[in-house]
Amino acid sequence: MKLSCLSFPQVAAAVTILCAVNWAVLQFFFLPSLSEEQRRHIYPAWVHSPYIYAMCFAFTACAFWFVFRYRGNPATYEKRITLFGMGLATMGGLFMLTVLRATWHI
Repeated sequence: MKLSCLSFPQVAAAVTILCAVNWAVLQFFFLPSLSEEQRRHIYPAWVHSPYIYAMCFAFTACAFWFVFRYRGNPATYEKRITLFGMGLATMGGLFMLTVLRATWHI
């Protein structure tokens, strides 16, 4: 299968399903077996590492700008599909971290 055969809704559905499966595996299989101290070391407080979140938001903004606004020669359909999936995966990962921290009080 080629990337040119995929559409934006298909990529969005696939990324959403992968994020949900990743969350379920962490929530129900991996994190319950860890101690509270181990969980805190896996997910450090956002205050101590704000640059990671800033980089994620900047990457997502640049990726969506490239996908939806940029119309130069490098903007092939395959690159746009790839960056769309990567931007959605970044947003899904940040959302998953937020939910896991709220659920486990990390």
